[in-house]
Amino acid sequence: MTALLLQAIAGRAENEPQATALIGAQGPWSFAELQTAVTVLADWLLPRVLDGESAALAIGLWAENSPEWIIADLALWHCSERHRGSIAAVPLPGFFSAGQLAHVQRSTAMRWLLLAEDCDSPLPVVASWATPIAGLRLARLADPTDAVAPSWASDTVKISFTSGTSGQPKGVCLPAALLDEVIGALARRIQSGLSLQTLAPHLNLLPLSTLLENLAGVGVPLLLGRPVIALPGAALGLQGSSGLDPAQLLQALHQHQPGSLILLPQLLQVLV
Repeated sequence: MTALLLQAIAGRAENEPQATALIGAQGPWSFAELQTAVTVLADWLLPRVLDGESAALAIGLWAENSPEWIIADLALWHCSERHRGSIAAVPLPGFFSAGQLAHVQRSTAMRWLLLAEDCDSPLPVVASWATPIAGLRLARLADPTDAVAPSWASDTVKISFTSGTSGQPKGVCLPAALLDEVIGALARRIQSGLSLQTLAPHLNLLPLSTLLENLAGVGVPLLLGRPVIALPGAALGLQGSSGLDPAQLLQALHQHQPGSLILLPQLLQVLV
């Protein structure tokens, strides 16, 4: 069974192919272009990451907010749908320390990483290849000596990590059915209370590795057929994990005129 979100994107690509799905620093992507990119990347990835592999695979995702991040995430979900139980996406938060990232790799036995061309890998790399999607490459990671065997449920499509109260990242295995349920419920709630026009477009302010932004800031708008603006932090006045240039943020909001945002309290204070 194909995930609800993937079905919705495919439907938009067929019925409204020129409608804008994503907007990045290099320009817009239509739903037809998004669907093609997701399919092409998934088709390219599967024979490479599954070659000789029998165990479940964790594939990391490391990049700033961008259309390419979203394409990679959706392609991994598509891969998991086609080989259920074989592949789980692991979005890596940019604010994790080297030790925290190493813990994520050990606890998931992560051997592969999709990352932006302009980003250095946060983990040791054995080899890397350009993907069919400009700006994305695939890296084969060095195996950690103390990695554990993958043990997540067969319906897991994503493993989301938070830093945890002890500083050691805590991972949650997320099945496709749960992601569909959450995205669908949020979309229905929004449809019942607001006109769709007020949601066009959505601007990602939080990192896409954050589950809240990933589901509510990407999955919900795309399910509703609304554009998603995904820009690197520097374009929005976001500096590292805690710095902020309020004037640049306000300028970006004025330029892009988003219909919706997900805000932390400190960001909200800048806007009120």
